Amino acid sequence: MKRLTKTERENGIGYKALLIAKDGRGNVGRVTSPLTLAKWGFDGCTWTLTAHKEPTEDNFAGVYVAFDAKAARQNLGQLCKVVLSGKAIIHETGARGEFARLLEIES
Repeated sequence: MKRLTKTERENGIGYKALLIAKDGRGNVGRVTSPLTLAKWGFDGCTWTLTAHKEPTEDNFAGVYVAFDAKAARQNLGQLCKVVLSGKAIIHETGARGEFARLLEIES
């Protein structure tokens, strides 16, 4: 998976390790965040996750992503590229957002 560009990072795109289960035909059948066991929903087009609470500077809520693939790989699961939306807090090494959408799964 290619390194993130500055524009991608500024737009809340990052890496996340996810548990990916495939069905008998090789299609993604389930996506789960390994640390929280949060199940991602399928909207008919892509996999999405909504944080339990809107992230703010005063809390630790949100869906987390790392800007460095090596940092994301420290967690169990397959490396994926995710985009955050809604309320997002961008940090130097990663971000957390209100909503997340799966963009790419490393093969």
